[in-house]
Amino acid sequence: MATAQAHSDFLPPPSPGSGRALVLALIVHGLLVLALAYAVPWHLQTPTPTFSAELWAPLPMEAAPPALPPEPPAPEVESIVAPRTQAPAPAPEPTRVAPPPSPEIDADIATSERKAQQKKQDERDKAVQDKKKLEERRLADKRELEQRKEESRKAEKSKPSKAEDAKRRKELEAAKAEEAKRLKEIEAAKVAEEKRLKDLEIAKQQEADRLRDEQVQSDKLRKDARERALKLAGAAAATSAGSGNANSSGSAAQNAGPSASYGAKVVAAIRPNISTIKELSASLTAEYDVYTDASGKIMSARIRKRSGDAYWDDAALNAILKTERLPFDENGRVPSPMTISLRPRD
Repeated sequence: MATAQAHSDFLPPPSPGSGRALVLALIVHGLLVLALAYAVPWHLQTPTPTFSAELWAPLPMEAAPPALPPEPPAPEVESIVAPRTQAPAPAPEPTRVAPPPSPEIDADIATSERKAQQKKQDERDKAVQDKKKLEERRLADKRELEQRKEESRKAEKSKPSKAEDAKRRKELEAAKAEEAKRLKEIEAAKVAEEKRLKDLEIAKQQEADRLRDEQVQSDKLRKDARERALKLAGAAAATSAGSGNANSSGSAAQNAGPSASYGAKVVAAIRPNISTIKELSASLTAEYDVYTDASGKIMSARIRKRSGDAYWDDAALNAILKTERLPFDENGRVPSPMTISLRPRD
């Protein structure tokens, strides 16, 4: 206390009214600071970039409001004892404090950043998709080129097969034509066979009619020959009674039947006229009724019993008719009618 008192003794005495002056100076400076704070546009608004993008991220969370800056400390009022000979020093200007950013500006900036990031992500995705599509297009072009090459190779390879196919088609058409021709021949053969059977039936009917007519004519000739023979026998008996064979028995003047060797004579006369062109069985036997006049001339001949082979039956009948005349028997007569049996190898 003694030191402070001693010190104040050496200071000049304070001017009257200096305290009020200091308070007024502080008030003026404070008003000046407030005027500058409101007059100067501290809230500089950053131009908001314009983007157009779709956000697929979760809803943005509201940013926490920024912490309020601490209030500037009030300037300490120091007791300044101005010397009597010097003017008072001016008070220092307060430090300008930047206003805190607005929450709306922070939200816009965050949204813009998210949009920019989303745009970059979309561009990356689009680039990936474009690259993928380009690769797919390249692979598709490659596959198409390979397919064309394969088709060209197959076409070149199939050229010989086309010639073979044409050859096979030609052979198939020829086979079809041959089959049609064969079917046509079968149909023609069927028609011919039906005609042959019909002609055979007609021939059988005609043969039956002919045989019936021949039988009727044969019966008539046999009856006529029998009547002539009876007449001749009666005339011979009247003219040469008692001139028969001494070794014969019976009441007739002479034998009416042929001799034992007469059959061989008749066959020997007919045999040269038999003409055959095929081998015949020796067991075939055909019987014929032959009618002659008194001179031995053959008047007619008819089949009495068939052999079973029409060829031999006709050949033997033709041979009898070609003979024209039969030899006389030992008694100088030719029996009529007579039955002649002929075989291929008599």
